[in-house]
Amino acid sequence: MTHARVSAAVVGALIALAGSTLGGLGACAGPPARGEDASARLMRGLEVGAKAQELARKGRTDEAIASYQESITAYDQYAPTWYNMGLLLMKQGRNAEAATALATAAELDLTDPRAHTALGLLAQDLLHYAEAGDYYRMALDRKQTYLPALRKSVEVDQLLDRYSDTTLQNIRRALYAETDPQWKDFLLRQKLKAEERLARASGSR
Repeated sequence: MTHARVSAAVVGALIALAGSTLGGLGACAGPPARGEDASARLMRGLEVGAKAQELARKGRTDEAIASYQESITAYDQYAPTWYNMGLLLMKQGRNAEAATALATAAELDLTDPRAHTALGLLAQDLLHYAEAGDYYRMALDRKQTYLPALRKSVEVDQLLDRYSDTTLQNIRRALYAETDPQWKDFLLRQKLKAEERLARASGSR
């Protein structure tokens, strides 16, 4: 990926993912660190991570990233730390570093769809639509009803002008949970287009 600065709109969307993105340091941790001081290292990592959260809330991004890095040095198996740091790196346009941090978060927590969704948003903002679609699919493999990934997956299919049974399935799942009027209108329009395109394809066989 390039080092172009990711748009503020995308960063805002990322921060909105799953509620309190810069929070969550009480979520499930990865496997415990090895050695007799494992508990102390975990607690140190969480303590510094909480400091990083506060710095991020105050807009002190450089300091927050440095604190997240310190937290990771203490304990590197905690997915939310990598995830939150990745979002801040994206905010600074440090996209390659952000992608590494987000990929690490995805590896550490095999159930959370947020990191793959964030990677998809990063790729989409850089106009890598096919790659973005792959990331959204991976997010939905983890949680098929995750609305942010459903929305963006449908959007990417529209951008690529590709409509499949999976597209229609994602639209229906998204509509079941959608409450935002603009997204709902978009999804309804895409539902009609997908149904028309699939019916035409079926009739031509």
